[in-house]
Amino acid sequence: MRQDQRFSKRSVCVRCGVLVTAVLGVLLLLTRQASAGNGLQVEVLGVPVKLVSTIGITVAADATGQHERIFCSFHNGRPPMFIAEIDPATGQVWKHYAPARSEQGAWAIATGSDGNVYVGTYYNGHLMRFDVRSRTFEDLGRPGDEKYFWTFSLAPDGRLYGGTYPRGKLIAVEPWTGAALDLGRAWDDEMYVRTTAVDSAGRVICGMGSTTSAVVLWDPSTGEKRNLTPDSLRGPGFAHVANAENGQVLAEIHGHKFVLRGERLEPAGPEEWKPRRPKLKNGLVVRSKEPSRIDLVDAKKDSVVRSFFVEGDGSVIFSLAAGPDGRLYGSSLLPLRMFAYDPAKNRFEDLRNPTTVGGEIYSFASLDGKLFLGAYPHADFTVYDPKRPWVKGSCHDCNPRNWGRIGYDQDRPIAMTVGPDRKIYIGSIPEYGHLGGALAVYDPATDSMRVFRNVVPQQSVVALASDTLRGRVVGGSSVEGGPGTRPVAREAVVFVWDVSSQKIVSTCAPVPGARAVRALAVVGDRIVGVADTTLFALDATTLRKLGQWPLGLLARYTPQLVEVNGKLVTTAGGFLVSVDPETGSVERLARVPTPVGAGPVRLGPYVYFSSEEKLLRVRID
Repeated sequence: MRQDQRFSKRSVCVRCGVLVTAVLGVLLLLTRQASAGNGLQVEVLGVPVKLVSTIGITVAADATGQHERIFCSFHNGRPPMFIAEIDPATGQVWKHYAPARSEQGAWAIATGSDGNVYVGTYYNGHLMRFDVRSRTFEDLGRPGDEKYFWTFSLAPDGRLYGGTYPRGKLIAVEPWTGAALDLGRAWDDEMYVRTTAVDSAGRVICGMGSTTSAVVLWDPSTGEKRNLTPDSLRGPGFAHVANAENGQVLAEIHGHKFVLRGERLEPAGPEEWKPRRPKLKNGLVVRSKEPSRIDLVDAKKDSVVRSFFVEGDGSVIFSLAAGPDGRLYGSSLLPLRMFAYDPAKNRFEDLRNPTTVGGEIYSFASLDGKLFLGAYPHADFTVYDPKRPWVKGSCHDCNPRNWGRIGYDQDRPIAMTVGPDRKIYIGSIPEYGHLGGALAVYDPATDSMRVFRNVVPQQSVVALASDTLRGRVVGGSSVEGGPGTRPVAREAVVFVWDVSSQKIVSTCAPVPGARAVRALAVVGDRIVGVADTTLFALDATTLRKLGQWPLGLLARYTPQLVEVNGKLVTTAGGFLVSVDPETGSVERLARVPTPVGAGPVRLGPYVYFSSEEKLLRVRID
C-alpha cells in the first residue's frame, strides 16, 4: 500500500559551531598508462581521507604485566586490518597488522582470560589472537563460514562468547586451546547476534535482529535457549544487551530499557542503567567519539583528560558527485567524511562530516548552487551551500543545514536526481528487518518533502534518472530490502514516475530474473541501464525492450552512467568503457585499477572514479 507524507521542516536552532575546513594541500599527480583500450591515461590524484572509525576498545596488561595498554580495532577501509596498541602513560601508538590479509576491520575485540587480546573480523569472519607478550597476531581460522563477528563477552568459565552474521550463531572461544566452538543459531532463523552479555551464573544473553528484535538467554549447563522479549516489542529491528558496571545484564529494545532479574526482563531505573565501559585502573574511561581519536575521560566530570590519534591507511571512497561550484565532492565510508577536489587548484579540501550520522553519504544532487546529500543511517538529508561559511546545524541559517530524516522506516538514500520539476527525487532502501523502499520528493521552494513508501511493492528504489523531455523520472528497483530480510519479489523493474500526477505510469522488468537495476540514464528517446551485469535499452516512451547485452560488474558502491558526446561512460569488468546507446556496443577506453568503488562522474574534460581509498580520473573530452 502506498503511503505519502506532506510536511515542512521546522527550523529548530541547535548548537552550531563554525568549523574551519582544513586544506590538505596540493598532491603529486601519479600517472598510470592504460594497458588496454585506446591509450587513455589514468591519473591517480591521491588519498582524500586517512581517518579511521574506532569500533572496538579493550584494555589489557603489557608484556611485563606491570603496565596497562589500550587496544583498539577499526574499520580501516581497505585490507589488511590492524589494531592499535596505545600506552596511556606516554601516548605512544603501535599499529599491528592482522595476518588475514582479506579483512577490513573488527567489531569484536576483548581481553581473554589468558590476558591476550582476541579479535573477530569481517568480511570473512576470522578469529584472531594477539599475544601481548610477543606482540604478534595468530590467525585461529574461521569457525564455519560466517562473515562477521559482532561481539565478545568474557564469562566466569574463562570462555569468550561472541555473535555472528549471517546465520546468527553463538560462538564460544576457549583461550586455553584457541578453539572456537560453534554453538549453533542463537534463535530460529534470525541473521544477527549483534551484542552479548554474560550474567554471574555464566548464562549468555544475546541481543538479536533484524526481522524480529529478540533478547535470547542461553544456559551452557543445559543448552536451553529462551526468548525473553516481551511480545509487544517483537517487531523489526534489534535488541541490544550489555553488562552493567555491577555485572547485571541490561537490555534495550526499541527504546525500552530493562534489567535481567532471574529469567525476566524488568524495567530498568536510571540508577541501574549504567553500561560497563572500558576503563583504566585509575578509573579513566576510554572512548572514541571522533574519527581516529581515542580519549581518556574523567567520567565524573565528563571531561577529556588526554587524547591519542591513530591515522589509517586511507578510507574507502564511497560516493562521488559533481558539485555546483566546479569542484568534485565525495564521501568516505566509516568514517563519514565529505571532501572536495578542486581541479583548477589540484587540491583536496577536508569538509568534515556535514550530516548528523556517521556511516557514509550515499547520494548527491546539485541545484541552484546548492548540494543536497543523502546519508546512512536513518536516511539523513542535508543541504549545503559551498559559497557560504560553514556553520553546521539544523537552524534555518545553518550551513550545512540538516533538514532531518526521510522517515517511513528508510535507512539508505542510495539514489538522487533533480527532476524536470526542479525537485529533488530520492530513492532508498529501508531499515534493517524491513521490506519496501521509498521514493521521496523534496521541494526546495517550500522546504517540504513528500514520501511514497513501497512504490514498487516489497522492493527498494536504487537508481534514478531524470527524463526532462517527457516530464518524468525513471527509477530502478532492487528485490533486496533492509539487511536481515529475505526478498519476496522475484525480479527488479524499471518504473516511470510522472512528476505532475506524482505516480507510477508504467513499469517493466528489463532483464528477466535480475535482482537489481543498479544504474540508469536517459539518452534521447532511450532509457539505458544496467541490471545486475547486463546492459539494456528501452524505448523511453513505451518501455518497449530494444535490446540487452552482457557488460560486467559496475562500481561496487555507487555506480553511474555518465553521458559523454552522446555515449555513456561507466566502469565495468576492470575497464573504463564507452557504451553506444543505439547499438549497445562497448568500447574499452582504459584499464582501471580494481576494485572500482564509486563513479564515474563527469566534471569538465575528465571523468572521475575511485578505487578503494584513491581518487582517479581520465581525460575524455
